[in-house]
Amino acid sequence: MNKVKVTVCSDKKYTITVDHATSLWELTKGLMFTQKSNLLMQFPSKKNISLHNCFVFYPLHLVFFSDDLTVQEIGYMKPFHFYTSRSTHKYCLELGNVGKVPKIGDKISFT
Repeated sequence: MNKVKVTVCSDKKYTITVDHATSLWELTKGLMFTQKSNLLMQFPSKKNISLHNCFVFYPLHLVFFSDDLTVQEIGYMKPFHFYTSRSTHKYCLELGNVGKVPKIGDKISFT
């Protein structure tokens, strides 16, 4: 997986370094068996995103957005639990190691 910098334009602009998952294997493995980490999941097309937190031993803040890169949904998942997005999205940002979490309406960019 490649590392990318995700910039969040909120009240104040800030940057988070994350792994970037695009392949089927990377999307399937996610953050399983990792230390506290952050992951940007990029799916081939918009869909309801179903996630599990099995073998991830820390809670995750979930941030969902689509092609316009505006945060549309926020979620939270405890270890060994499941979460399904309420609507379709192309991206999910899993945050396990971050102090500040984006809010609905915030703009996201990544490089």
